[in-house]
Amino acid sequence: MVKFNLKLAPKKTNLGVKVVTFLGHQVTAEGIGPDPEKVRPLREVPMPTNVSQLRSLLGSLSYYRKFLKNMSAKLKPINAMLKRERSLRSRLIT
Repeated sequence: MVKFNLKLAPKKTNLGVKVVTFLGHQVTAEGIGPDPEKVRPLREVPMPTNVSQLRSLLGSLSYYRKFLKNMSAKLKPINAMLKRERSLRSRLIT
């Protein structure tokens, strides 16, 4: 740490812990995973009722994309629908 001029603040330092929560992720000896406290609201979110809510949900899910197997394949129909909606809206405006 001296070599890189790093300093520790004792109040902010936890030594010997098995789990560290950081930026919505839990870091353990086994690896990195999503923080269950951050994922719970995503599991309990009500069904989106409009495009804005759907886009918001997709954005939230994207943050944890690396932990969701085949997410892009599962969301392909929804993204295609959003793309069609965007295309239709642009045709109506012009």
